[in-house]
Amino acid sequence: MAGTFRCVVVVPTRKLFDQDVYYASVPSEDGMFGVLPGHELLVSLNGESGVVTLNLDEAGKEQEKFLLFNGSAQMYNGILTVLGIFGKNVKTIDAAEIEERSRELKAQIAEMESLADDVQDKAEIEFEKRKLRWFEIQLDYARNAN
Repeated sequence: MAGTFRCVVVVPTRKLFDQDVYYASVPSEDGMFGVLPGHELLVSLNGESGVVTLNLDEAGKEQEKFLLFNGSAQMYNGILTVLGIFGKNVKTIDAAEIEERSRELKAQIAEMESLADDVQDKAEIEFEKRKLRWFEIQLDYARNAN
């Protein structure tokens, strides 16, 4: 089926992508799935991490790729919405910057753990650990993408 459909890729803090595409490859808990125009309704949980690949032209030569952490996907009313807790265009992943931020976050977590004394502190530590996992996923991608 020729044509395009709307695709929106978002994280809680911003919209990463919003335009028409010819095809989307989306990571789910059960593996990758593809979406073409006219795809049936769907709701899917994303895997812990994965790359959403969007074909901007019919031949698939122009693509945008987004690394996501958790989230979900929905196809409804001709619009594919892919949500991630964290996400980034793979072209913007800077391994050196992420390594530095990761080191800083590890030190911050260690300090928080030494001072934690209530449930709220422990919840904040768990959130910071999720951010640290996101950094690790980005580093794994950067090391394996080349």
